[in-house]
Amino acid sequence: MLVDGSDATRKMVGQLLRKQLPDVDIQCFHSAREALATLTLEHFDLISTALVLPDMDGMAFTEALRGVNGHEATPVIVISGDAAGRQTEQQSEITAFFDKSQGIKALVDFIAEHLPAPSALPDNPRVLYVEDSMTAAMAVKRSLDTQGIAADHVMTAEEALERLTAGEQYHLLITDLFLPGRMSGTDLVRRVRHALHLAPESLPILMITVGGGSDADYAQLLKGGANDYVVKPLSDAVFMDKIRALLATQS
Repeated sequence: MLVDGSDATRKMVGQLLRKQLPDVDIQCFHSAREALATLTLEHFDLISTALVLPDMDGMAFTEALRGVNGHEATPVIVISGDAAGRQTEQQSEITAFFDKSQGIKALVDFIAEHLPAPSALPDNPRVLYVEDSMTAAMAVKRSLDTQGIAADHVMTAEEALERLTAGEQYHLLITDLFLPGRMSGTDLVRRVRHALHLAPESLPILMITVGGGSDADYAQLLKGGANDYVVKPLSDAVFMDKIRALLATQS
């Protein structure tokens, strides 16, 4: 999706994108209102928007589209005359800023580089999600539902271990590091790997941890058996990218 109030820009960028990416469906829109109406009906893999639109600020448009039809994690490029300055205030809703002074051809290349590569997910992907905050869990489950990913939510490591010990099958385990009860997320990962003998390629594990840690702290999570980790506060785009990448290993 390309959203730009300039008829000339939309035409030129659209033509070049269709030539460079002949297998990709390119749709161009004049206004945020027009784009949002289409987003309710169709799902897009990437959205590029001008910072200034005829009816809405591009940042406001990006914030609005995140709540529409499963686009919480869709990459969004914002085209600005001050990309360098905008990078310092980049919000989690924005994937990247592009400086329009670089020209149309550079913009087309930039969009092509950020277009997500198709990744095949397993049939009926199923995730075991361990999180003691119901508010956080509901938000994540909504995001997963929009991607067609079923999630079984439990609040403690003990509950998760019970399900896995009983032989329930999952394509991915997502767990917070800090959990109520006697077991932490780290304890759960250790039990999964060493007591249940579920290797990283058999059951990938994505750990959710807090910011402010050192590189050594995060490396320890991987050494302890996690396949990958995300840091709070969560970026929906980054979180969903990591989930999809780990699920793709199970297809």
